[in-house]
Formats: sequence, C-alpha cells, structure tokens
Amino acid sequence: MTQPTLGRTTLAAIHNKSATLPAAQARVARIFLERPEEAIRLSVAGLAHAAQSGEASVVRFCRTMGFDNLRDLRVALAADVVYRRGDASCAPASHVDQLCTALRGTSDGLEAATLYRVARAMRDAPHIDIFGSGVSGMGADLFAYRFSRIGLLARAFRDDITANEIAASRKRGSVAMILSETGLTLRTGTFLAHSRDAGAITVAVCGQGGAEALAPLCDEIITTAPLVPSPQRGELAPLIGKLMVSDLLAAAVVGLGQGAGQGKKRTRGQA
Repeated sequence: MTQPTLGRTTLAAIHNKSATLPAAQARVARIFLERPEEAIRLSVAGLAHAAQSGEASVVRFCRTMGFDNLRDLRVALAADVVYRRGDASCAPASHVDQLCTALRGTSDGLEAATLYRVARAMRDAPHIDIFGSGVSGMGADLFAYRFSRIGLLARAFRDDITANEIAASRKRGSVAMILSETGLTLRTGTFLAHSRDAGAITVAVCGQGGAEALAPLCDEIITTAPLVPSPQRGELAPLIGKLMVSDLLAAAVVGLGQGAGQGKKRTRGQA
C-alpha cells in the first residue's frame, strides 16, 4: 500500500478525511487530531478504548489513511508532530505550508459540476444575497464585492435580523448563499430556511465538517478544507479557501456569458 509522505501532512490528511469517515473511524480520527502526542503511544487496543470503537475500526482507519498498520501511521504522525514543534524561526514557512495544504485540499475536493450549477444559478439570478457572521461575515463582504465586479447584483449581510427581515423581498430564482466554517447554526439555518421559502436557490460554502448538517437546507454545497491545526485566536487564514471559491465561481460565471436574470453590463476591468 502506498503510504503518505512523512513529516508535514499526516494531521492535515486525517482532518481532510474525518468528515467523510464512518462514525467509528471518525472517533478514531478525533483522537489523532485532538491528542496526537498521546495517540503516538497508544496500541490498537488503547486507541479502540479511547475512541470507544472496535479494534477492527482502528485497523480500517489506518488503511483508509493509506497505511498498512498502526505502527506506520504512528511513525508518520510522530514526524508530523516533531515538524510542528519546530523553532519559531520556521513559523512563517510552516504557516505557508498550512495554507498551501488547505488550498490543495479544497481544490482536490471541488466538483466541476457543482461549480457549474452554482455559477449558472448566479448568472441567471435577479440578485444574490450572501450571509456570514464573525470572520465569515468579512468573507461575505468580499464575495459580494467579487461578484459585483463581474456585473452581478450581490449584497452581503452580517446581521441575521436584517437578512431575515428582507427575506420576503427575495425573488424566485435568486441565490441565497451562506459562508460558514462550522456549518449549521441557528443563524445560518434560519437564513437558509427563510430564503428557500421565498423561492431562492440556497448555497453553502462551508468547512468539510459542516456539510452534512447543512444538506437538508441547501440546493448546493461547496466545501473547503480546514487548516490544521485549527485556528484558535481569530486568525483570518480560514477564509483563504473560501476566497479561492469566490474567484472560481466568478470565473465560471464570466465563462458562461451574460444570462437573462440580471441584465447588467460588465464595465471595463470587471473580470
């Protein structure tokens, strides 16, 4: 079995896979992500006990990650942990590695058919409403700016009360988009539900772990790969994958040409 490169990407690979794993394997993945230094020392039985999963699930998890056995996975994880403990002089390079890994994970997970469907809906929509809170609210502003630059009527909302008050004004066929790292919250759920009731096409751009909970409320979901380790102090880096998605959607809309929904001319320099 081909094994992943040692040193820098083991935790990122586990994080990227965790949202799609069966429940028993996902619990094993959580031990590696939350307590990597402890996981290095655990046996198959110890991991199974810590994760409240069976030993067979631990073995299957190792194979899912591309390793023949737990020993090989522990070696790769140990190398990753040592790399992340590197001295402060390596911090900028390590941060760049984080961003590149997240961007590559996002790119690898994107489905061209989904991008096309969302871009076509955006092109034909009378308007596009984008909601996000916290850091995702900043992202919503940037999405609205990017889409406006190619001639779409796009507006961003950070305040859920305002966004929901104007839900009734949304026209059938409009696009209601949420940005979220964690997925379903009371705010995002209410925004999507009200938008769908008004006849809008609902779209989520979210972290991989939030897709399943959002699925019942969304017509389309685009997921972004997480940063590993997860940001703890308000870092802006999680936005980078979403901003790449905004550029890809804008490029796809331009590639489709002018639709019937908005009828606005793009001005020079707006691509």
